[in-house]
This record gives sequence, structure tokens and C-alpha cells, in this order.
Amino acid sequence: RRGKHYENDACLTLHELKALVLRKIIAHNRRVMTGYPISNEMLADEIRPIPTEIWNHQAPKRMGVLTRYTEQHVRFSLLPQAEATVSRDGIEFKGCYYTCPEAIEEGWLVKAGRGVFKKDVSFDRRLVDSIYIHDPKDPTNFIVATLLEKSREYAGLSFAEVAAYETLKAHVRRDAEHHNRQTQADYHA
Repeated sequence: RRGKHYENDACLTLHELKALVLRKIIAHNRRVMTGYPISNEMLADEIRPIPTEIWNHQAPKRMGVLTRYTEQHVRFSLLPQAEATVSRDGIEFKGCYYTCPEAIEEGWLVKAGRGVFKKDVSFDRRLVDSIYIHDPKDPTNFIVATLLEKSREYAGLSFAEVAAYETLKAHVRRDAEHHNRQTQADYHA
């Protein structure tokens, strides 16, 4: 009750705030966008990369001709991305090992014998059954990698569940190592 009344500090009315936001939007739409990909058609028509000019040029020509993407492409674009490690054992990602036909054809596992390397991947957090390896030649394309036999026990699980199981396995290994050392010490004693 005795706190500060922030509404008394306001320096703009609601109408002034709306006007300020609209002026900023208008200014943005009149600014040149650096790094915007300009098509050959736009270059020929001498269109600068300014949002209003692009809209005025493209809207009449492309009205109703929307770009269509496959469900797989949209899904691939929305999935989170990370790096997987390619080694002789397979493509390792978050405790699971994967393979794909391209890895076998291009000899990724043989190359990994000389030293591990990384590949960019997208993945669905809810299911470890497959990951999507980014194609370096075509950024819109991907390669589907599936679980190897040694990680088949994780099929149908989420990455969070796999992480929990891996933590439990590491705990069991530490306990087993401690038990083995104790047994060895008892034997020597």
C-alpha cells in the first residue's frame, strides 16, 4: 500500500505511446535492410532492400502464390539444433549412437578413426529414435540417422529419460568400481 506509485512517473499518455510506436514501425519500414537476399528480378527492376519497396514490388506479383513447404521441412526447421560427435563407434549424441546410409557410403566412421569430428544435427526432444543431420551442401536438406543396435534399449524414450538412465548407469559404475577396490583390498589384507 505504501509502495511507489509507478503510474505517477509516466511521461507519455497512451495516445503518445501509440504514436511513438507507429513512428518507429514506419521508420523501420523505410530503412535499407543490409544482408537481405535480393533476387535477380528485384535487381533488374532496381528495387532496393527496403521493406516498403519490397512489399510494393512483390505483393501484386505474388499475391496468392505462397511458398509451400513439406511437413518434414517445416518440422526440421523448427526442431532444436546441437552438435553430434562422429567417432568409430557411430554418431554419438546425448548418450545415444546413430548411423545413416550417408555415413557408411562417405566413410565417416573410417575418417573418425583418425580423429573425431562434429556434425550439426536437429533433434526431437521427445523421441531418441532418430536425429536429423544437416546436409553441408544444402542447408534446407537433412539426413535421417537412426539408432544403432547398441543404443536400441533407448528406443521410444525421450532425451531426458536417456539422460536420467545414463546418470544412473554412471552411479552404478562408480559404486561397482568402489566395490571392486574394496574387494581387492580385502583380498590383499
